[in-house]
Amino acid sequence: MLTPILRKYKKIDKIIDEVCVVETENGPRNKFRGRIYENQQELDEDIQRAMDLLLGEVGNDIDNVGNMFIQTKKQDDPYWEDSARDVLKAFLWAMLEDSDPKTCSNPITEDTFSFNTILTVISTFKDDEGTYYNDEGYFTNREKTSRAYVLAKNTLIENGRPTRKCIMGSLMTKLAIFNEVAMRLITSCNSFEITEIADGPIAIFIDYRDELKVHYQVISLFIQDAYRFLIEQANEKPNGKLDVPVYFILDEFGNFPALKDFETTISACAGRNIFFILIIQSYAQLNSVYGTAVAEIIKDNLNVHIFFGSNNPSTLEAFSHECGQQTRISPLSALNGKSADIDTYHIETIPLIPKSMLSHFSPGECIITEANSGYVMFSKLERYYLCDEFKGLKLASEKEYTCNINPFDKRYTYVMQKNKKRSRNPFDF
Repeated sequence: MLTPILRKYKKIDKIIDEVCVVETENGPRNKFRGRIYENQQELDEDIQRAMDLLLGEVGNDIDNVGNMFIQTKKQDDPYWEDSARDVLKAFLWAMLEDSDPKTCSNPITEDTFSFNTILTVISTFKDDEGTYYNDEGYFTNREKTSRAYVLAKNTLIENGRPTRKCIMGSLMTKLAIFNEVAMRLITSCNSFEITEIADGPIAIFIDYRDELKVHYQVISLFIQDAYRFLIEQANEKPNGKLDVPVYFILDEFGNFPALKDFETTISACAGRNIFFILIIQSYAQLNSVYGTAVAEIIKDNLNVHIFFGSNNPSTLEAFSHECGQQTRISPLSALNGKSADIDTYHIETIPLIPKSMLSHFSPGECIITEANSGYVMFSKLERYYLCDEFKGLKLASEKEYTCNINPFDKRYTYVMQKNKKRSRNPFDF
């Protein structure tokens, strides 16, 4: 999740390597990204511009990570969540700054650029009973132009002890998902490269315990990170689309925490060859997580709806309405007249698929609707594991799959080194 940020940051120093000397009619000249330069100042400006642009992309990536982990839910009092997000971004910038072996004796590597390292660093901080928050010089000994220092200065360094404790408390609440040993281990190392998703064909299965809410949070973070990467890949293509379609099949989607700006995500993904299949128990789940207005936008952007059943009356009513209505001669017309002839015919409009039908499906039966198709399809899903072709096959088990990555390897653990304090009170400037 974080590794691509570090790799992009490392590319900044390599931009200068793109400069080469070529022979021209006027003698040897510098060439950079297809342009030959007569003026050294122009070359320096273009190199700096390229570095600034890439640094800006790194900043955007860090902002995205901060927004994924810490969303502002308390709109009436956003200060604490906004400040906690800034502290998280300060840690990310600090790790990037500490990845330079020229300036850091114990540099951050791809193996230690993780949330495990952030928690390790936080564990060394001591909010003494006195007047200052002791960070062992982690932020305070940095240059004042450091992005990490600037973010920490506005949230920790210049705030009073009660405010600092509340901000750090808010941050630790958001990072609590990594206190679970399994979560901390699987996010400390990479068992596959995110770039593999776009190469295809590949399938990624996420095994989780559906009774643990923390697992849904981590899955949501992975989905958002994978989608963001795929969008970047699609934007680099001439046609703006991935060469291989990618499908996110999200079971129990109603239990996921809200994905930031998902209504925008799902409306823009199809044009880039990215598709979402959301499996929910009822529309009420979407309404609860995203709110009625956003939930409606999400449903509107899902062109195909497949209904297998639901116990929620509102969902039955809504899907029945989605299927449309039909007009027919009312059976009550037979009551009009004194003989076999009917005097008056009554026309009535009824649901094409009534709620009573939707609530009495047999296993596998389903109703399918497609946007702008003009039809409603009744179908039956054939369960592959009941087919004769699969009866002789051995059922797969996750225990059969092994990983060559050992998350307990010491190389994934960052050893915090004490920095020399600048003054007795590192927060006095």
